[in-house]
Amino acid sequence: MTDLNGRCLCGAVSFVVHQPQMLVECHCTRCRRWTGCASTPVVLAAAADLELTAGEELVATYAEEGFSPRSFCTRCGTSLYSGAADTRYVTAGVLEEPELEVACHVQVADKASWHEIGGIAPQHAALPG
Repeated sequence: MTDLNGRCLCGAVSFVVHQPQMLVECHCTRCRRWTGCASTPVVLAAAADLELTAGEELVATYAEEGFSPRSFCTRCGTSLYSGAADTRYVTAGVLEEPELEVACHVQVADKASWHEIGGIAPQHAALPG
């Protein structure tokens, strides 16, 4: 898979995702509140494969015990990525036209009651594995 370029709404933070692994759509309550959407499509990548190319000083992280830290642009508020240790979950909406299909839906047990999931990707009540 080729590198993916991304940036925040104001353009001050930009980055490259090297060797993106897959696109997953998360339906958990935390992701919904973080992005304000019914679900959050994210591209999985190794932490070492996320390279900030501009605006690193504008990236802040919200951390809450028991949950993945979530990073955002302090200038425009764009949700950039989450994850801890070795994995990053990059919000797909900040990427420049990723040519990926949803591999699966996760945390479906927590999805918004008014949201209907479409498509044929497998659905998992929690995180697989």
